[in-house]
Amino acid sequence: MLIRNACLSIDLLGHWITRLQFKGKHFIFPRQEIIYEMGNIKMRGGSHPCFPVFGKAPSDFPDLPQHGWLRDQDATLTRLSPSGVKSWSQIGGTQSYPWRIGCITNFEISDNVLTIQYVLNRLDNLTDKAPFNLGLHHYWVNPKGMETNLGFSDPHDTFRGTLNPARKFPWSEANGPVELEILGIGKVEMSMESEGDHQTIVWSDNEKFLCVEQAIDKPDKFGKSSGLHLDSKFSAKFILEFE
Repeated sequence: MLIRNACLSIDLLGHWITRLQFKGKHFIFPRQEIIYEMGNIKMRGGSHPCFPVFGKAPSDFPDLPQHGWLRDQDATLTRLSPSGVKSWSQIGGTQSYPWRIGCITNFEISDNVLTIQYVLNRLDNLTDKAPFNLGLHHYWVNPKGMETNLGFSDPHDTFRGTLNPARKFPWSEANGPVELEILGIGKVEMSMESEGDHQTIVWSDNEKFLCVEQAIDKPDKFGKSSGLHLDSKFSAKFILEFE
């Protein structure tokens, strides 16, 4: 499924952005299989949501897959226009994650801006609040390196090559957007609007891409009393502005 305007185009497969181009240049590494050492084949690329957990779930949630269900969930289309897609999905209802949550996802492009909004609603009658993270796992192309404003000791550090394990950086609206300059490609500013502690997570296991990910609530707080819990409804926006 394709949504586009004169400058920005996005291919969607369910909840995945499989390709993203701005002014004809790929900013997101297109989703594809990559062959690693020992012949291991892994799916990489695109941009996908992480919900209800970001990363690997704690051991007391054994049936909750890494990054949650939403990225692989079927999406029921509720609205389609040339510049926007709105869909609905339901996750949960398992033995270790008994809560059932409806998720409305809304992709909208306007000029050089992509806005992705999530509205989460409880569908069950359980008395306990549901623990959750919410994030976007972006695989940015990285042909020549990338500069950011994430606050390293050297502000001119250029990311090139792999970065494993991941680095984590706190983010707040007061700090302004996270700025990425993909050398030879262009610039993108990333911001989030919601309650919760926000993080930017940087990771890569291949020189062709660098994952600079947006996470609402710190992933290691999932399931803890200090983490986010869904009582009835939660709304969040992720905003990407290109130039």
